[in-house]
Amino acid sequence: MSAISDRALLLAKPVAIPSGSMRVPLFGVLWVVVNVALVGLGIYIHYPFACSFLAGPLNGTLLSVIVVSWRASGFRLARLGCWAG
Repeated sequence: MSAISDRALLLAKPVAIPSGSMRVPLFGVLWVVVNVALVGLGIYIHYPFACSFLAGPLNGTLLSVIVVSWRASGFRLARLGCWAG
């Protein structure tokens, strides 16, 4: 095969799901974009306090999910350590 067809086949492969090291920053960027979009929507529809109030529970929910999952892994490791002796 020629070099041109090799490059075309290389680009035609499906895009894989990013690994964990890439997924976390992408979710962080998405979180910021959603917050900025909510504030922008509030300014656009002339209800900035309503959209800011909507962003509050969204941020609280995301932070609680992060903390619970982070703490759950620590509790799991502590139980494993106690069981292992």
